Amino acid sequence: VVELYKQRVNSDSNSNESLVTKDDAEPMQGEERGEYDDLSGANTFLSSKIATQTHKTSLTPPHGNTSLLPCRVEAIMDAPSGDASDLLESPPMHSVGIMCLPKHGLSFGVGLKKSDPPRETWQVLSVESLPDDFPLEHTSRHIPYADALVVSARISQCLRERSIEAKYDDIKATAKCRTSDYVSFKIRLFGGWEDVEGGGIIVEVQRRKGSLHCFMRDCRAVLTAAE
Repeated sequence: VVELYKQRVNSDSNSNESLVTKDDAEPMQGEERGEYDDLSGANTFLSSKIATQTHKTSLTPPHGNTSLLPCRVEAIMDAPSGDASDLLESPPMHSVGIMCLPKHGLSFGVGLKKSDPPRETWQVLSVESLPDDFPLEHTSRHIPYADALVVSARISQCLRERSIEAKYDDIKATAKCRTSDYVSFKIRLFGGWEDVEGGGIIVEVQRRKGSLHCFMRDCRAVLTAAE
């Protein structure tokens, strides 16, 4: 459109110069003056539109990414044409150092003491006789003609089958137990009275903490296994 207007202006000016002299030139009529004013306005409008569109295109991030910071936009505008595309497509990458974990599960510079595996069998060779004034729990049982080693082995087998954690003391004839229900109880073995059915072994199960219902379930199983 601009080129057509320019060609028309040039052709009209050439024809007017050849036909009209300086002395007899007439002032430009209103329609003609408006026509040339429209031409100047069109040039100004088109130039501003082209500049605005170029500015918007240069500031539009690729793929609809609107997270560019002002400093990054300024760097893209100032960079050459080849470098600007690189700034838009590939963000700066930083190397990351990967630290290898130490072998054998040891932390840095700290030696871990290897704990002994828990014993699976309770082996009580001898027990003390029950004192006369010792108050037994109602969760206890007397097993006549029984041997301490046999009874302790039966109890430890029952605890293993029920997945109950236990810490045994063969000298004191005690076992501290803890279940998966967070119930803690203690098992003690005593020697029975000699004048009552040949002695035997007395098994006492004492609850320390936890649910009474869960404790009674495990207590009955332990006393039954001891017999």
